[in-house]
Amino acid sequence: MITLKRTLIERVRSFDQPILLFLSLFIGIACGFLAAGYYHLIRLLRWIFTGFANPFISQNGYVIFIPVAGGLLIALLNYHFLHSSSHSYGIPAVIEFISLQGKRNRPRTVVTRALTSAISIGAGGAAGKQASIVQMGLEISAFIGEKLNLQDKKVKLLVICGVAAVIGAAYNTPLGGAIFVSEIIINQFNINQFSLLAIASTVATAVYRGIVGDASKFTAPEYIFKNPAELPWYLILGLLCGVAGVLYLKLAFKSEAVFKDIRDRLKGKIQMIIPVLAGLVMGIIFYAVPLSFGRGTQGINMVLNGELTEPWLMVLLLVLKLFNVALTMGAWSTGAGYRAGLFVGAMLGGTYGIAIHYLVPESISPSATFALVGMAGVFSGFAQAPLTAMVMMSEMTRNFQLIIPLAITCVVSAYISRVLSTETLYTARLIQRGLDVINARRPDILRNLYVREAMTTPVESLPSDMTVREAYMVTKHKPYGGFPVTAKNGVLIGIITIDDIIQFLGEGKVKTRLSEVAVRHPVTLNPGNSLQDAACKLARYGINHLPVVDENNRPVGMVTRKDIIRAYNKDIERAASTVQAGKSRTPPSGKLTDQNSSATEVNM
Repeated sequence: MITLKRTLIERVRSFDQPILLFLSLFIGIACGFLAAGYYHLIRLLRWIFTGFANPFISQNGYVIFIPVAGGLLIALLNYHFLHSSSHSYGIPAVIEFISLQGKRNRPRTVVTRALTSAISIGAGGAAGKQASIVQMGLEISAFIGEKLNLQDKKVKLLVICGVAAVIGAAYNTPLGGAIFVSEIIINQFNINQFSLLAIASTVATAVYRGIVGDASKFTAPEYIFKNPAELPWYLILGLLCGVAGVLYLKLAFKSEAVFKDIRDRLKGKIQMIIPVLAGLVMGIIFYAVPLSFGRGTQGINMVLNGELTEPWLMVLLLVLKLFNVALTMGAWSTGAGYRAGLFVGAMLGGTYGIAIHYLVPESISPSATFALVGMAGVFSGFAQAPLTAMVMMSEMTRNFQLIIPLAITCVVSAYISRVLSTETLYTARLIQRGLDVINARRPDILRNLYVREAMTTPVESLPSDMTVREAYMVTKHKPYGGFPVTAKNGVLIGIITIDDIIQFLGEGKVKTRLSEVAVRHPVTLNPGNSLQDAACKLARYGINHLPVVDENNRPVGMVTRKDIIRAYNKDIERAASTVQAGKSRTPPSGKLTDQNSSATEVNM
């Protein structure tokens, strides 16, 4: 009865779901305004840079100097404000913060990187806003959690809510934001967490739409999948997208490595010439091929609407976009590569669709259908996240009639990508720094840790014929609160806690034997049980202590919630211990910027 009463009280005290729901709602509102504000900042900078010429139709030589000016501003900001930054940024920073106990960036770094990313977009770089908007979502959510003095677990929960909110708002994908976090960042689906993610993402998207508008990110007719005979063609497209996704990933990080080597050979302010020269090269490309300007939204919409049907031009745009990605992420040290990756998928899928129509003229689906599916396929390839790719692409184009081809292409693409590479666009930088990202994000991590590694030993057993008063004198200064009660032969017969003992003393049961008041037939563990088993039993029975017994039912240790958390954190620290070692081995590359922090991703 006493144990049941205490269990009920503990459960009532731990019922904080309404508070978390309110906080997720609040974070959704805040992140919605944040995403809308960043959108208008980008529009302002785009107007400043291109107000005198439309880069998509103008042959005015002024277009050449737009990225030159952008590169100069980025060089100045990187040189003066980012030379000492050594933390991850964007999605990798969130993964490190959640799964590897990483540190937050300084406010100066966050603001500067957000500004350089916005300048890059305004000046025509191939970078997107994902890294910066995600980092701001992380920082504002962590700030709120810390100001409320929440536990680390709840702060991390607020962080993933903030990330889901900014992604949902920035890309107008309320469901996609929640799934993005579940599949890519925390690598698990939990109904309680997902509910909070969905609330934050939906509310943020509603706020964003109220300020910015409800237009889809890409405009396309409502394509409908009708002919099952076309499914093999989508399967082949999945193979191509998987390979393309891995190649795109390798290109992005190879370009960073190449430009880092160049910086290492230069000293001081001379490094600032690199972003400027890169901008000049971009400008020449934009002047020659205007559709290569920027993140590629214009070209994507033209392909999706059937306005761009020349295969040679699609291939040319694809190659030029890859080149611009290399310059943006390598020379400008900004961008995550997400939006440019969609452009690659659109051009690849569009070219493939035209080829299919040439080979099979009776094909029903327009070639633009393959372009839309190709966008999701390449995203699934470089992120290894098929569900996120399917949902986000459907929401971004407002086309929900292509789920079947999307599913086939995205799943095949993700599978091929995993066969070819263990890295993704969001984990590669962390893995290259020596972090055990794969194991740290595994939802079954407790299954690989055992009770014998976490239990408290030696165990303080109390004989069953001991009185309550004697038990109090023995246990009152012990650092733990639960004690096995054993018979004369050492076999476990029950368990008692210090709270029980104090309560019995208050009831006058000073000389009562422990055999009369101990909880009989307690739930037990064996040393070979996993900590997953231990955690489930603690949660199922609403208790805080579990005795560990040997094959003869004799106590050999005790396991508490704190023991499980301690073992979990120790294992995570083992994976994260290489972070500082990796940082100490990689000094800043001159004063321009540290590539470890270049903009590019919960177990609770």
